[in-house]
Amino acid sequence: MAGKNLFVRPSPERSYLRRVVIAAEGRVTEPRYFLIVRSLYRDTACLVISAKTPSSNCSNPHEALRSLEQWISKNGPWKKNDESWLVVDKDNWKDAQLNELRTWTSRTDGGHYKRGLALSDPKFEYWLLLHFEDTSAANSEDCTRKLKKHLPRYNKQIDDHDFSQKCVQQAISRARRRDGRGSGASTTVYKLVESILSCSES
Repeated sequence: MAGKNLFVRPSPERSYLRRVVIAAEGRVTEPRYFLIVRSLYRDTACLVISAKTPSSNCSNPHEALRSLEQWISKNGPWKKNDESWLVVDKDNWKDAQLNELRTWTSRTDGGHYKRGLALSDPKFEYWLLLHFEDTSAANSEDCTRKLKKHLPRYNKQIDDHDFSQKCVQQAISRARRRDGRGSGASTTVYKLVESILSCSES
């Protein structure tokens, strides 16, 4: 896999592949994770694209949204089965800040493409944790502590060998069961991963 970049734009010479464009708060872990997922499922007939540019500053939900909107405006045309996703952490952000993202995802934009919000409470690392155990996390620090039991050298960097198809499926099942409980740690990243995996080649 070394040297390969799966975050690429579709080539005009080949048949159109559905684009899944992602803007995340994190600069390292989230883009790397979705690159790993795409490489684990090589028969998935879609392009997973990072919306972040070198000058992007996605340190908060608003900046993640702005980065995604800028990418969308510069990289058309869009087709109906294309998707755009925001990947953010609940952390200490107020509901008003997150509601801006929810409002954006609820807009249909003429049905041109799907919009999604992958929100993790307390943070994205909780989604990673669910790959290894079915557990909750009291706060951000507790989440990191538990994750390091499985990835002792974790410091925002993750490797291909840390994950497998089996553990990805386990995380999806665990996150789905916890979704909508109304309290405690949760994540809807599973919806984004399911969407990526839903377009396997026939």
